[in-house]
Amino acid sequence: MSESHDLRISDGWILSQRGRKNPNDPLRPVSWLVEEERTASGSVESVAVIFLTNRECPYYCLMCDLWKNTTDFPVPAGSIPSQIEWALEHMPLCRHVKLYNSGSFFDEQAIHPGDYARIASSLVPSP
Repeated sequence: MSESHDLRISDGWILSQRGRKNPNDPLRPVSWLVEEERTASGSVESVAVIFLTNRECPYYCLMCDLWKNTTDFPVPAGSIPSQIEWALEHMPLCRHVKLYNSGSFFDEQAIHPGDYARIASSLVPSP
């Protein structure tokens, strides 16, 4: 015998399955670390990993726990590049950087298009 369940997954249901978010400062990254990763050539190199404080992805899900360290509002223009610069100043120098945004870099409510140039310049070493 099989039971039929009428499970309707909605934003409300997903949000009801979660706990509370952690308080975060929109001017500082949630966390940062350095991890060793294998490159395409097979060598192992240090990678800087920065978990940015930003608004939650508009597509609510339960797939990961990045939502726990998001804001309920868009962060101010300039805060994402400031977080990246701050983290890089507090980390050892690495050739590679991974950014976790908890959403999409192409979401203008999360990353202000006017910040793209500053983000790029903070990630590319000066000649």
